[in-house]
Amino acid sequence: MVLDVVCIGNVNIDVIVYTDHIPGPDESTYALNLTISPGGSAANTAVGISRLGLKSGFIGRVGDDPYGQLLIKAFIEEGVDTSCIEIDNTGSTGFVIVLVDRSSVRRIIRWPGVNLNLSSLDIDEEYIRKARAIHASGVKINVVYSIVNLCDRYKLTFCWDPGLIAIREKLNNIADILSKTSILFISEVESKMLVGTSNVDEAILKILNAGVKIVAVKAGARGSYVAFNSNIHYIPAVKIKPVIDTTGAGDAYAAAFIVQTLRGKDPIQSAKYASVASALKVRFSGARNIPRREEVDAFIKTHHNIFQVE
Repeated sequence: MVLDVVCIGNVNIDVIVYTDHIPGPDESTYALNLTISPGGSAANTAVGISRLGLKSGFIGRVGDDPYGQLLIKAFIEEGVDTSCIEIDNTGSTGFVIVLVDRSSVRRIIRWPGVNLNLSSLDIDEEYIRKARAIHASGVKINVVYSIVNLCDRYKLTFCWDPGLIAIREKLNNIADILSKTSILFISEVESKMLVGTSNVDEAILKILNAGVKIVAVKAGARGSYVAFNSNIHYIPAVKIKPVIDTTGAGDAYAAAFIVQTLRGKDPIQSAKYASVASALKVRFSGARNIPRREEVDAFIKTHHNIFQVE
């Protein structure tokens, strides 16, 4: 199968608990609602890319348990290729517990399970070399090196959402990866911590100077920044109510940005389209409620004054 994008990283079962308030020490409270659904940043992005009209595949690990089978089934139902998912009998499928209060503030507890066993040996060269782009999220640094070097060899678009790695590492430690990165997805907080500054513009410019072609900085309810060719552009958030759950909004943003880039759109157009996709996602609970292409296009058509998106 020839794929547009191969996503590499974590796949989890998400348990999302909605409550009036997060209990303090030795305090208990009742949940208002609870959902159990597939999740994982790279996995969510793979689903989002498929829903937005391109062909995607996934490389990752699940446990040899019912939860792993559920995750594989969910991928298949979404049209995501699963031929490179490893069923690992050395541990359990990953879980993420998300606590969400009435103000939509989230607190997250992760049990990575066999996601931690993902290694360079899982990266099938023949599988990814035929793709147009590779997206890695939540992947260990040594594995990212293997991925980015393959992308460099085969002239593929390499997209990276480093997540917690950006907080743990310093800019100089990952300079070689950044120099080969086509699109970097990073939160505002992560960008500042990676560079060691309190100024987001300074952080973005230093990341660009490391060789990244496009930097997309996610700033939550305030929107995003997209930077390329030494210029920074602010993209306002699309305001939609109600805001039910922001889990997976960043993954929806990444999926839409990658899809539009592969369709030949420039970074500003891609970021605006991604802002719409992420805004439509937060209306619903669960990370996988990423909108389909028809939904995004219909919203843009009926809200054409919000900004120009082609």
